[in-house]
Amino acid sequence: MAVGLSPTCDNYFPTQAWSFGGNINGPCSGNGLCLVPTGLCQCEDGWTGLADFVDSEGYDCGINILATQILWGIVLAFSVISFVLAFPYLKARHLSYLAIKEAKAKRGESYPLIKNPGSLTNIVWFGIGLPSLVIFSILKIARPEERIGITLGVSICYFLVRIAFYVCALLFQPSLLAAVVAGADASKTGWIVKLNLNLTKALLGFHVIAAVLPFFSIYFKERRMGIFLFSLALMAFTAAFIFVQAWYIQKKLTQCLDQSYKMSPSEKTLVMKAKLREAQKLPLKTMPIFVIAYLTMFIWPFMWTKHDYFFPVTMIAFIVQGLKVAKTSITSKEESSIANKSSGKSSSGDDSNTNPSDNALRPGFDSEGVVSFVQQKEGFEREDSIVDSQDDSYV
Repeated sequence: MAVGLSPTCDNYFPTQAWSFGGNINGPCSGNGLCLVPTGLCQCEDGWTGLADFVDSEGYDCGINILATQILWGIVLAFSVISFVLAFPYLKARHLSYLAIKEAKAKRGESYPLIKNPGSLTNIVWFGIGLPSLVIFSILKIARPEERIGITLGVSICYFLVRIAFYVCALLFQPSLLAAVVAGADASKTGWIVKLNLNLTKALLGFHVIAAVLPFFSIYFKERRMGIFLFSLALMAFTAAFIFVQAWYIQKKLTQCLDQSYKMSPSEKTLVMKAKLREAQKLPLKTMPIFVIAYLTMFIWPFMWTKHDYFFPVTMIAFIVQGLKVAKTSITSKEESSIANKSSGKSSSGDDSNTNPSDNALRPGFDSEGVVSFVQQKEGFEREDSIVDSQDDSYV
């Protein structure tokens, strides 16, 4: 039973100028009986008032248990399918990382995983985030009473999924942005890279705090509403930031790769352009919707319990985005296809006649076949570079 509520089915959270009785569904959201002696709702079978962070059990019956189970079933299916589809790309990325590590070892250089953000991103999401989401989905299906900020099981999974996703965002997007502007004048764009990295780090710190908040919500029931509202505000701000970040990266990405293709036509350039642009499309499409949804829930208390319907949708977006990031690597099959297309165009001329003086700054590709935006040269290093290692790609 929620804390501090007036014992009547017609009045819920009166201090928030909102009552279930005042909505079009009527008392108990039309899915239960209001017991006059107690003023509490007796929900019909398949309905409940227990929602993430919001325990309105006995005061409302607005959550359809079967609907939430179906939604989490879809999330579970998406999780399994995404891993199957991503596996060849994960394998290609890992083999590529091992090849670079071996090549550097021969030169007496170390190449820890932390220097390969793309591989590390895949490990964090597919090794921690996605398995946690699978367990989360199973718990939601098998135990309908499980709620974030109410019960411990899904709160732990929520913590792991949220941390994993935003750690991946910290690893991938800032590194991609740094790679995108690496071939440009750093004096003009370097501050954007540094600002973006610092903001992403700050957001990760906030999300670590937000991911821990459900545990406080479990033990400090009187603070649940404040915790929930803080979480909504933070998610709205983060969604807006991710949208702006993706928009800028896609813009610069197109400019740099178009320039690269004009200077040195390559089938691989077109493939990587398509892959990296695709990785930015989903945030550009979904983040504005998420911002609107989070703000709506923040300012309209009637929507608070509807978080149970919306959250699975956001998880599907997480899954799809993780798959798109994984697909930014090039598999051996794709390499063969690119080679075949390139060999068919070889009669058009030799690309090696490009002006050597352009090599230092023109966009190019490294040994992984992934955009580095700096032409590879033996021993090329720049100490004042924004990117830690210019002869490696962000992936």
